[in-house]
Amino acid sequence: CLSATRRSARMSSAGLVFYREVCRAIRKLPKDTQSYYRVVAREKVVAHRDEDEPERIDKIIQRSREDVAWVLKKYSPTKDA
Repeated sequence: CLSATRRSARMSSAGLVFYREVCRAIRKLPKDTQSYYRVVAREKVVAHRDEDEPERIDKIIQRSREDVAWVLKKYSPTKDA
């Protein structure tokens, strides 16, 4: 069994890896929207920084991945244009 500190560090690591993934996705957005989404992403990380329940963290990351995909699709050029 992992100690609380090691478990927390592991979860922080998962969150940091995901945050980097989000930052890379933000670079694919139009320049005029990037700063807004960078601020939103940072606020979400700060809001959930103390989360230590693995199942809850997985749900947060899963939902956030869906949100990132939606935003990327929103700003992608449409094929019927």
